[in-house]
Amino acid sequence: MIAAEYSIPALVAKKNSPFSPERFANARILVVDDLALNVKLISVALQAAGYSHIGSASNGLEALKETYHFQPDLVLLDLMMPVLDGFGYCEKIRSDPGARRMPIIVQTALGEREDKLRALSCGADDFINKPIDREELILRVHVHLERYFMFQDTDMYWGQQSLMNEFRPNS
Repeated sequence: MIAAEYSIPALVAKKNSPFSPERFANARILVVDDLALNVKLISVALQAAGYSHIGSASNGLEALKETYHFQPDLVLLDLMMPVLDGFGYCEKIRSDPGARRMPIIVQTALGEREDKLRALSCGADDFINKPIDREELILRVHVHLERYFMFQDTDMYWGQQSLMNEFRPNS
C-alpha cells in the first residue's frame, strides 16, 4: 500500500504545486508491459495514490494504437516486449509532433548503460528500475505530470494550439 504522504493531495501540498489535486487525479496514464501482473501492480499503486484514469497495453504496437485512442498525459513503458519493443514505440511516437512533450517513463529490468542511452536517444524521459519501488514510481509520475501540465498551460497562455490536438488522428 502507498503511504498517505505519497497521495496526490499530500504531494500537491508538500511541493506547493500550482495545480489542483483534481488535475493530477484526472491525468490519463498508459501502462505498457507484456506481463499482466506488472500492469496490475503499477495500476494498483497509481490508484492507491489517487490516479483514476489508467489505460494499458501489452506491447508497443498495441501501445501506439492505445496512445491515439486513450490520449495519455504520461506513458509508463516496458522496454522488452513482443511485436514492437519499447525502443520502437519511443521512436514511432516521438516522430509525431503532438507527442513530443508527453512524458515517457521507462520501467525496465535492463541495467546496462547502453540500454539506457538507447532509450533516451529514442525519446524516453526517465527510468524506473524493476522491481518497481511504489513510492519512487508515484514521485516520478507526479514530477513528470507537473512539468507536462506547465507545458500545456504555457502553450495555452501563448495562444498555441494544444499539442494533444495535433496528436489526435483525424478520424
